[in-house]
Amino acid sequence: MAREALRHYLDQVGAQIRWRRARKPLLEELSDHIGDQARAYEAEGVPGPEALDRAVAGMGDPVEVGRELDRLHRPRTHWELVIVVAALVCAGGVVQTLAWPGDAAYLLGRHFTRALPGGVLFVLAWLSDYTRLLRRRATPWLVLGALAAGGRILHANWGILRPYCFWSPVYLDLLLPVAYAGVLCRLKGRGWFTVLLCALGALALPLSALMIPQLSAALVSAAAMLLVLGAAVRLGWFSCKTPLGLLCAWGPAAGLGGYCLSSVLDSSRWQVFLHPELDPLGGGWMYLQLRAENGPDWMSGDLWTHGDFMLADLSWQTDAGRWVYLLTALAFALFAALAVRRVGRLHSTAGKLIALSALWVLLLQAALFVAFNLGWSPVGPLSLPFLSHGGRFMAVNLLLAGVILSVLRMDALARDGLRQSPLPQLPEGTVTLPLPGGTLALTYRRRERGADLGGTPAEE
Repeated sequence: MAREALRHYLDQVGAQIRWRRARKPLLEELSDHIGDQARAYEAEGVPGPEALDRAVAGMGDPVEVGRELDRLHRPRTHWELVIVVAALVCAGGVVQTLAWPGDAAYLLGRHFTRALPGGVLFVLAWLSDYTRLLRRRATPWLVLGALAAGGRILHANWGILRPYCFWSPVYLDLLLPVAYAGVLCRLKGRGWFTVLLCALGALALPLSALMIPQLSAALVSAAAMLLVLGAAVRLGWFSCKTPLGLLCAWGPAAGLGGYCLSSVLDSSRWQVFLHPELDPLGGGWMYLQLRAENGPDWMSGDLWTHGDFMLADLSWQTDAGRWVYLLTALAFALFAALAVRRVGRLHSTAGKLIALSALWVLLLQAALFVAFNLGWSPVGPLSLPFLSHGGRFMAVNLLLAGVILSVLRMDALARDGLRQSPLPQLPEGTVTLPLPGGTLALTYRRRERGADLGGTPAEE
């Protein structure tokens, strides 16, 4: 009868919870809580069925409990982010038609045609349950391993596979940080040595991109992973102290970056970047033109060749182009500010790490694109998220935006760890176990938490 009463109570509570995805986990938590309370009554000497009935009765009216759970656990869609992303995609078409007015109709149609698959991925990711990536311990590792191995194979054989492969390995590099954040979510409570290993892994995973070579993808991917690792340390995800954790997280990258920088300081390419006036008719000419905001004739040429200079070309065309450039930059800054604010308010630390991994990839791409158009980046850009004409970059970036919205949407159900019910308290005494050759008697006593482990052992 007590079990039937519990089942009937849970059914009444569940009937008030309208979000189907929330119903099962919430009822499981409520059932565990009732079980804990029933075991507490049993420890006080109340018989089992009566203890369960008393625990159920103590929960209160099931309709009111269900309504309160429904109010607190609803999918939260942040429509302002959706609207800003849609506005940026539309602005991308406007920017391209203004930058290259001779092909306006063609560019506008191609932009929205290529944005359509990315929009589908955006919606699917937005409405998905990202917590499924974290429910099984091996899943994040398998996803990260598949992305890393797939990228390694494609990078190593890109010269052969390029005519037949639709997706470049660069796009897999941009997805690595999300899978990497999923692995970090499984390492809660580990020490500084784990942080150090994670830092080395963040540097090693995107190295295969240098085979193409694609230095920009390797830099964006590695930087995003290291920033997420630093955020995990700052949020107390690991058991080490924050200064030591940050040293382990960013120390290897700082050392490697310092070594690489010192080795290329005397190279001609680096000197041309730092002092383009020394080579005004050669490699420094492009940097001089970009930094002086002069529109050279070759900027009006082939879009495929000069799409990386989209913002610079737009700002040089007309006064209207400058205004569109400014409004576009403000819209992207608004997206970044809204996303950072919403992610900062998440209750789940694991959710923050997943969202930050996707957000950092978007922000680093935008920063690299803007720096290149201003003439202050020695490496070429990847894309300007949501605005560039590349359909595959559009798909990847919209997928990452969908991941952010999925984390925000599922925050009401996200948990940083599995909830474990405490074991029932056993009284001190003797346990007799029947064996084939007789019986085994074990005498034991309760030891308080924190007691000296070197005390006298219990009698056997």
